[in-house]
Amino acid sequence: MPAWAHPVIMGAAVAISAPLGLELLLPPLVAAGLKGIECYDSGCPPEVTRDLLGLAARHGLVPTGGSDHHGPGCLSVELGEVDVPLSAFDPLKALPRK
Repeated sequence: MPAWAHPVIMGAAVAISAPLGLELLLPPLVAAGLKGIECYDSGCPPEVTRDLLGLAARHGLVPTGGSDHHGPGCLSVELGEVDVPLSAFDPLKALPRK
């Protein structure tokens, strides 16, 4: 499933629609086959997660999430530290399998 990871890089832009223009970028990406967008990320504050979930809903995208755990010694969070609700798996399970 093609999904956009890290649509918002914290520090580069906190506002969803202003600097990054995600609302403008998503329609052509969806038309090209994008199916998901990362909404749950270790660096996103709750208001950004909320805005990303709204974008996902408006564009028919599956909200995804992850820990960005890259192994010991990397500047990352540990596995399980990002709260991705179990309900986020329902849209993934509903996608057609090829």
